[in-house]
Amino acid sequence: MSYLQYKRALEVEIERVNEIIDFKVVHGKRYGVEARRHKVLTARMQELTKHGFFYRFRQMIATIALF
Repeated sequence: MSYLQYKRALEVEIERVNEIIDFKVVHGKRYGVEARRHKVLTARMQELTKHGFFYRFRQMIATIALF
């Protein structure tokens, strides 16, 4: 799975979990499990997009230079 495919899959999953949370809030039901799932997914997304292209490119060049 490429970077863009993984990022899009995370976005879709976050949207799906948000819809479930919204439904449960409106109907007065508990949503703790979904809230934890949302927290994990957003942390993954944040880690994925934490560094820009040039940072990743520089890391790749530094790794290649070691060999």
